[in-house]
Amino acid sequence: MKRLSLRELCPDLPAAFDAVTLWQIDLDASLLAARDAVPLQPDELERAARFVFDRDRQRYLEGRRSLRWLLAQQLHVPVGDICIGYGPFGRPHLVDPPAPLDFNVSHSQQFALVACCKDGPVGVDVEWRRPLPERIELAQAHFTPQEQAALRACGDEEDAQRCFFRIWTRKEAVLKAWGCGLSRPTSDVEVGSGSGGCIVTAPEGDGAPALQVISLRLVDNPQLEAAVSLGSRAGPL
Repeated sequence: MKRLSLRELCPDLPAAFDAVTLWQIDLDASLLAARDAVPLQPDELERAARFVFDRDRQRYLEGRRSLRWLLAQQLHVPVGDICIGYGPFGRPHLVDPPAPLDFNVSHSQQFALVACCKDGPVGVDVEWRRPLPERIELAQAHFTPQEQAALRACGDEEDAQRCFFRIWTRKEAVLKAWGCGLSRPTSDVEVGSGSGGCIVTAPEGDGAPALQVISLRLVDNPQLEAAVSLGSRAGPL
């Protein structure tokens, strides 16, 4: 488990993201001291028991214990005091926290990212970049016309992979910050295809706050594409 520097991962980082802390967890490495002593909730243990493969079960348990340990460190409370609830679309949140703290978590393969922020809603997504023969069909179903055009304009396979997963992770990060997940049509949300930050607004009449979203280059794991989104409790960005 290690804390990542957002400023190193995103050269053009908007100042608001200085309030975000980000960790990367290797779910196959036992880096959390005494991790087995971190208590889990009954619903987490029940979900762990449903995994068919032991590797997936152990990765899930490592991720939940690491998440609880990180949240306890952020709030300066015993890890046993951490209670996690879920919104109507499955977004996790702290129940009766001693101080405001929003968090979000994402994982792909053996890696997980955890983002925390005290200033506003935060969303994070990470994907293992890989060949995706059906990406044009997926883009037609989930991307805006501008995003589809950016994907078609890619010069080679590697560029196309990067573009697809950059857009996808940005969309996921935004929808997770809003707390709606994939219940909202992804084609209604314009997140841009560049690596720099941009402001994302919800469809008119939706009521969700505007967010900033950035893409990250995880230098130690170049096959991972990641994005973080951030809103503000103080009002418009």
